[in-house]
Parts: sequence; C-alpha cells; structure tokens
Amino acid sequence: MKTVNTVVISALLAVGLAGNAMAAPNHHGEDKVVKKAPAKVYRVRPGDNLYRIAARNHVSVDKLIKINGLWGKKASNLKVGMVLRLA
Repeated sequence: MKTVNTVVISALLAVGLAGNAMAAPNHHGEDKVVKKAPAKVYRVRPGDNLYRIAARNHVSVDKLIKINGLWGKKASNLKVGMVLRLA
C-alpha cells in the first residue's frame, strides 16, 4: 500500500509541476503582448472632399473608399463630423 501511495503522490506532483511549467512565462520573447496601434481616423470638416482628406493624410482615395465602404453615392455624400478611418 505504501508503494501505491508513493506512486500516486509522485504522479500528482509530476502533473502539477508539468502544469506549472506550461503556465510559466517564456523568457525567449515569445510571450510578448502585441499592442495594436490606435486606429487612425479623420473627422470630416467643412469644405473637405475625399481627395483633400487623402492628400492631407498620405493615403490614396481608393484606400479611403475601400476602408470606409464609400461606394457609389456614399463617396460624394461626406457630411461634416463624419468619422473616416485612414488605416
């Protein structure tokens, strides 16, 4: 019976230690938290159009249209205060 208890305790310790090893932080740089850059946005001002916004923010008009879903009439219906994503 003593041998069985020793085997059971050894097995439990092995599982516990293995679990701790898996939870321990990796010191090889693989567990770094990757932070996303804040989304770049632009609030439409009076007199703005897609070309001006694109030029001012160094993006293409096509990219602005694609990112913001501005197809057809939506592309020409910019409203003051509207928030556009730039990236």
